Amino acid sequence: MATAGQLVLDIAPPPSYAVEDYVPGQANAEARALISGLAWPKPVGVLIGELGSGKSHLAHLFAEHFKAVHWFDGAMPDRLDGQRAVIIDNLERWTGQSEDTLFHTLEAARAAQLPVLVTSREAPENLGLKRPDTVSRLRAGSRAAIGQADDTLFLAIAIKLFTDRQLMVDPAIADYLLQRMERSYANLSRLIALIDERSLAAGRSITKPLAGDVLAAYELSQNSSTPSG
Repeated sequence: MATAGQLVLDIAPPPSYAVEDYVPGQANAEARALISGLAWPKPVGVLIGELGSGKSHLAHLFAEHFKAVHWFDGAMPDRLDGQRAVIIDNLERWTGQSEDTLFHTLEAARAAQLPVLVTSREAPENLGLKRPDTVSRLRAGSRAAIGQADDTLFLAIAIKLFTDRQLMVDPAIADYLLQRMERSYANLSRLIALIDERSLAAGRSITKPLAGDVLAAYELSQNSSTPSG
């Protein structure tokens, strides 16, 4: 553990995208149904959810199911021979300069009769995409959204986020946070990162007082950055 006051860089281990580590619940039931049912002739599925809601985890489960998958990286794929599906994760990353290759990748997948999974924080038509044909292809696809988690699911996600950082934390601490924080997947992810950083920097175990201090400081920073009416 770091010495108290030591500068700590947040270099967290990558999250687990294993099947057994996905946390199912009512809020993501529609999303899970989308990825399990997406196959030709249903060519495109669009999965919408806020930052931290588990879209990329579902994309990895989709990839695990199909095995041979092309992950869109902003460039036109040389070929899709031998691939069984295409994934465009975080659609908002590819607006602007990657739009032409995005459209041509959708067309190539269609020609090869490959299903395409698209994940996005917002509906594609709200992202400012310039090509009407791209918007048309995405609007015509099947669509599912990840909703707000209930208490049980939110608690389970919090514990997974701590576990991803190799932190074994009393579930009561996660519950303490959830009863006091503004509920969103993004807030939860950020808070747990800050708690990890504070614990390492202070050389302290993660306790309710430490978590409470981090939550208070985080909320203060959020309030001070919000413009007044």
